[in-house]
Amino acid sequence: MKLNRKLGRKRKRISLKRYKFVLILEFFLFFFILLLALWLLPLPIQPQADQEIQDPRNEIHSAMDPISKWNYTTGGNIISVAISANGQYIVAGSADNKAYLFDRTNSTPIWNYTTGGDVNSVAISANGSYIAIGSADNNVYLFNRTNLIWNSNTGYFVDAVGISADGFYIVAGTSASSGPPQLFLYDITSSVQIWDADPGMANNGDTYSVAIAADGSYIVWSVRADAPLIGDVYAHVLYDRDGGGSAEWFYAPSLPSKTVAISADGFYSVGGSDNNDVYLLDKTSNSPIWNYPTGGDVKSVAISADGSYIVAGSADNEVYLFNGTNSTPIGSFSTGALVNTVSISALGYNFVAGSGPTVMAIESPIPPQNAPVLDPIPSPDFDGIIQLNWNDVIGATTYYIYRNTSDIPSVSGMTPIVTVSESSYIDTLTTNGTYYYVIVAGNVVGNSSISNCENVTVELPLSAPVLDPIVPAVDGDGIIDLNWSDVVGATTYYVFRDISNITSVVGLTPIIAVSESNYTDTLMTKDLLLRDHCRNGWRK
Repeated sequence: MKLNRKLGRKRKRISLKRYKFVLILEFFLFFFILLLALWLLPLPIQPQADQEIQDPRNEIHSAMDPISKWNYTTGGNIISVAISANGQYIVAGSADNKAYLFDRTNSTPIWNYTTGGDVNSVAISANGSYIAIGSADNNVYLFNRTNLIWNSNTGYFVDAVGISADGFYIVAGTSASSGPPQLFLYDITSSVQIWDADPGMANNGDTYSVAIAADGSYIVWSVRADAPLIGDVYAHVLYDRDGGGSAEWFYAPSLPSKTVAISADGFYSVGGSDNNDVYLLDKTSNSPIWNYPTGGDVKSVAISADGSYIVAGSADNEVYLFNGTNSTPIGSFSTGALVNTVSISALGYNFVAGSGPTVMAIESPIPPQNAPVLDPIPSPDFDGIIQLNWNDVIGATTYYIYRNTSDIPSVSGMTPIVTVSESSYIDTLTTNGTYYYVIVAGNVVGNSSISNCENVTVELPLSAPVLDPIVPAVDGDGIIDLNWSDVVGATTYYVFRDISNITSVVGLTPIIAVSESNYTDTLMTKDLLLRDHCRNGWRK
C-alpha cells in the first residue's frame, strides 16, 4: 500500500511537471504565431514626410486647362492686371510704382509709366484705346495708348479703378485710415468727379475692388468699413450710374470680399472672398447663384462680357476658369506662386494673371464662338485660280476649307480639302463648273459653326483640238472622215471648211457643231481639200 501511495505521488509530480511544460510550450507557440501574424498583416500606409496628400481640387486639371503664352517679370509684385475686350492689349500695375502696357502677342512692354507709389489697380477699355491707373500716390490717371490725358488727386490711396468699354466712364475706389472709404465716378472729359459715394459713418475703411459695366450703367464696389459700435463691415455693393451715388443693394459676406467684377450688361457680378470662395450674383438679388471653395483666399476675379466665362486667382497658386452659371471649374492653371490678380477678354479666349512679380498671358481652352465670314468670290473665273478670304476668328488656330459642286448647308460627313492657319487660301481648279465653299474655324477644344456659303463658276479657255491628217489627200468619193483629239472640258466641237488655208475663223460660219471628236463630211464636187490645224476644226 505504501509503495502504491509513493508511486501515485510520484506520478502526480510527473503529471504536474508535464502540465507546466505544456503550458509553457503553448505560451511560446501562441506568442510565435502572434508575431508571425503581425509580420504578415499589411501595415497602414503613412504619407512620407515629403509626400503631398492629394487635394480633390487637383482633379479639375485636364486637357481643358489654360495654356501660358508668355511671361514678363517686373521690379515688384504684380498688384493688378487688365486685358482689353478684344484680347489685344494687356496692362499691368506693379509694386515697383510702374504701369506696363503690352501687346498680347509680345512680352516686351509697349511702354511703362512711373507713378509716385505702388500701382494698385489698372483698367483698359474694350479696344485698348484708354487706360486707367490707380496709385498709392492718391492719383487716378487716364491715358490713351501713348499719352497721359489727365490725373485726379483724390486725397487718399487709390486702391481700385474701372473703365467702361468705350473708355468714357472711369470709376475709382479709395482707402482711408481716417474717415470712410470713397467711390468716385469720372468721365473722359474731366478729372472732376461726377459723383462720389461712401458707406456712411465709418472711422476708416478700405476699397478692395471696383468694376463698371461695359456701357457704364452699373458699378460694383467691394469695401470694408469700420463702423462705430459695430466694427468691420464687409460689403459687395451695386450702384446705378445715374443714381447719384445711392446704392441699389449690398451683399455682406462673412469675410472680406476683396475682389469683384461685372458683366458687360451689368446683369452678373462675381466676387471672391477671404473664406476661399468664388461666388456669382445677378443684379436682381443679393443671394449668390453659386459659390466654389478654392484652396486659398480668392485674390482676384474677372468675367467675360456676356457672363459666359469667369476666371479667378487664388492664394493656392491656381487660376480657375468657370463656365458661366456652373460652379464647377472647367480647368485651372498652376502659376507656382500666389495669384494676386486676373483679367479676361470679352469672349473669354484670352486672359492674364499676375503672380508674384510676373505678368502671365494665358489662352483659354474655349472653342471658337463665331463662324468665319467668307468674302464673295468673283464669278465667273477664267483661270481656275480661286482666291478665298475670310475674317480672323478670335480663338481660332485652324481653318477647315470645304468645297462641293452644290450648296453646302452642313459639313457633316464631308472631308475638308485643306486645313490652314491663316484666313486666306488659293484653290486651283482644272475643270469647268460651279463650285461652292464654306469655312469652319477650330482650335484644340472644338470647332465653330460653318461660314456662309459662296460659289464661283469656272470657265477655263479650252486647248485647241489636234486634227488628224486626212488620208488620202486626194479623195475620189467625196466622203471625208475627220478625227481629232478630245479636249478636256469641251462639250461642243465646231467644224469649219474652206477652199483655202484657214488661219482664223473670224467671219466664218461652222458647217456643223458636234459633241464627239469625229465627223464625216460629204462633198459633192471634186474640189481639192486643204487641211489645216485650226482652233476648233478645219476648212475646205
